Amino acid sequence: MGKERLIPLVAMVLLLVGSFSSLYVYTVEGNISKADAISINGHSYTMDQIFSLTKQRTIITDDGNFSGAALDDLVEKTGVSCGSCHTYTIIGSDGYSKTVKWENMQHGVLTEGKKVVFLNLPKAFRVRNVISIEVK
Repeated sequence: MGKERLIPLVAMVLLLVGSFSSLYVYTVEGNISKADAISINGHSYTMDQIFSLTKQRTIITDDGNFSGAALDDLVEKTGVSCGSCHTYTIIGSDGYSKTVKWENMQHGVLTEGKKVVFLNLPKAFRVRNVISIEVK
């Protein structure tokens, strides 16, 4: 008689846990897709705006080709008058950040997947899920 009550109870608990897990994942993924904007020098831009503003660049690295918005053009088109006068901190959604010089920005791209890749820097300088580019 104990098993007859225990089995349905365990099944209901598992169904509830599965339902709440699915609901949580759906909610989190929905918030991530809405966060399409990137802050550049204190102003917010959508990926569509970024790609319509800038010229496209393709860079060839040892592990593949990367195409996207030219970072130097992006910085210039978003209001930075003297690109070589600053350094740039690129920040990902996970808090990972890298600071680069203007020379690096001239050989970098922001891909449609919100990843920054530089031609002349190691992989450690690649930032995924970019949320901000700060001008220092």
